[in-house]
Amino acid sequence: MKFFPLFLLLNTAWIFSATYFVSPKGSDSAPGTKESPWASPEGAKKNLRTLWPQGIKENVEVLFEEGIYVCNTSLDFDYRDGGSSTVSVTYKSQPDAQVIFTGADFVTGWKKGVNNLWTTKVALNWKFRQLFVEGVPGVRARHPNLNEPWLMVRSMQNDFNQVSWTAGPGEPNWIYTTSKTSTVGLPRGLIKDWKHPEAIEIVVRKSWSNTRKRIGSLKIADDQIELAKPHAQTSSYNVMKAGRPFYLENALEFLDSPGEWYLSPEGDLSYWARSGEDLNVNRVLAPRLITLAQLKGTAVKPVQNLHFFGIRFAHCDLPLPVFGHDGRQGFQFYIGSWLDEAPINELRKSAGIEVEFAENCSFQSGVIEWMGGTGIALGRGSKNIRIVGNLVQGMGGNGIEVGSLVDPISDEYFGASNTRKKVTGYITKDQIPSGNQVENNKVIDCARDYMGACGIVLFFAENNTVRYNEISGLPYSGISVGWRWNSGNQSSKNNLISNNLIHHVMTYLADGGGIYTLGNQPGTIFRENFIHNIPYHKDAYGSGNQGFFFDEGSSGFLVESNVVAESPGGAYRTNVAGTIEMKNNMFTKGLTLQEAEKSKPTSGLQSSYLFVTKWPENWPQSKTSSTIVLRQPSVNTMDKRIGQGYTINGKRVFSARHRAQVIK
Repeated sequence: MKFFPLFLLLNTAWIFSATYFVSPKGSDSAPGTKESPWASPEGAKKNLRTLWPQGIKENVEVLFEEGIYVCNTSLDFDYRDGGSSTVSVTYKSQPDAQVIFTGADFVTGWKKGVNNLWTTKVALNWKFRQLFVEGVPGVRARHPNLNEPWLMVRSMQNDFNQVSWTAGPGEPNWIYTTSKTSTVGLPRGLIKDWKHPEAIEIVVRKSWSNTRKRIGSLKIADDQIELAKPHAQTSSYNVMKAGRPFYLENALEFLDSPGEWYLSPEGDLSYWARSGEDLNVNRVLAPRLITLAQLKGTAVKPVQNLHFFGIRFAHCDLPLPVFGHDGRQGFQFYIGSWLDEAPINELRKSAGIEVEFAENCSFQSGVIEWMGGTGIALGRGSKNIRIVGNLVQGMGGNGIEVGSLVDPISDEYFGASNTRKKVTGYITKDQIPSGNQVENNKVIDCARDYMGACGIVLFFAENNTVRYNEISGLPYSGISVGWRWNSGNQSSKNNLISNNLIHHVMTYLADGGGIYTLGNQPGTIFRENFIHNIPYHKDAYGSGNQGFFFDEGSSGFLVESNVVAESPGGAYRTNVAGTIEMKNNMFTKGLTLQEAEKSKPTSGLQSSYLFVTKWPENWPQSKTSSTIVLRQPSVNTMDKRIGQGYTINGKRVFSARHRAQVIK
């Protein structure tokens, strides 16, 4: 059960004049009363529009009974669906009810074969990259297996002469150049005559991110693969090359371990069940949606006073683009000479929850989890949005994003280093995300597929607050602030980053820190953050990791009363940075966690928000009578190598790099 503190309920509640009810057993044609409830969040939204055709004029509460609410389309809220400056609309779980809004659907029709291997057939147009059994994520079939050491690239050859590129069906038409070839040498004898090599992806760890590309063709005799075109020429410091760790993913031939699954191009789905799983009983979900919910107004008519309390948003996918993902920090990617042709809306990855032109809205005391891209993103026109008291876990990319990738001061999108694209009219100075609060959230196990992602990211943003969050279990940086690689005038300023507990990040990559910064950001303050256990992986390459890394152009900061412990690379590092004021920090070299405990600042979740660590306990029982325990955070347990621990059916589970798996 969930127990929300009384003061939270009082502080976040309005006096409601109209209350409506939703139940999995209801009907969207019903009146929405407790006796005759509606059936879905989409139905509730549409019915409210019908009931209030001139706009909502009094405080409205929509109460959800426990259940899994499958959303067939994205929940798109505009100015008609919120309140005003004086009234609110709140979507809320009933007390002690587990309410899940899912972008996935149930996978049925399973047949059991030998060795606990189950199979079924899905529609050809249902392509997905995640699979869940009773809420536990499966492992997309891979080699080597999840808890085995990665292999090493033997050789790498690139020919970046430009040739023409013709877009195929569904592919972006802005790609106009490609290299002739990109050939990777793999360990001798590894490559076989795999049935569907074109579906296999290679994941290569770079310095501060990873690359994920499909295979174009096999050269079995030469122990080489040619990567599928097109390719972008990237930073010489952050590239695939010989000696870099890699693994292969998505082939039936790799399906050899409990928890692994594979979906063929023909729609044949195979899953190797874990001990105790029975797919005739257990519920299996796979994503259909890319974005689960959007709060999207306009500059003239923003969404106002729309709130979500105690809701669990889960399960969205993120298709891999035709050009793959050649990653850099912040869940962004290199596109080289394509930059001038790319529409701005295609230069950032999708989020499970997208917010744009919205004011005074909130997401409180809930869960945001298992999104293929970012969990929640606050874009242009996001003002005074509160993301408070949530568990944010299991993202393929960033946990929480605030900000624009385009700086209105220069009307430029900033790509890698100082690569820029002129984007006139996309955002004005008064539309910079501001006044937003990201507080008392537990952000864990993000960047599962795109390793350069972070727990919380601020791009171009001002006057925002990020405080009292706990962030852990990430391959790269915990918090990233800023998005310009020089000290020029920019829109990032006056942000407060305080009282955050950041630990066990930088678990795989290099050249980052517990907190990472870019650019000149006058008035920005880093105060009373406690950062510890910042390792440097034995297979990482590049510059070391620190508690703070003030990268190119970083300046204008006040860094005060922070503590960094158990960080072998040091408490902080600067690279082409400007003036930074530092006061009363405990940056003692070699400071141990035990020594830091004596004088650490108040950081992490405040006492009234510790209920976040108890989210969630059980799956709702509206679809079936099974009672299998969902991934439950085990408080104060942490595997220092790979991240947060959980308990499933009495067995220890580690939410490791890329997928969770039961450890016997």
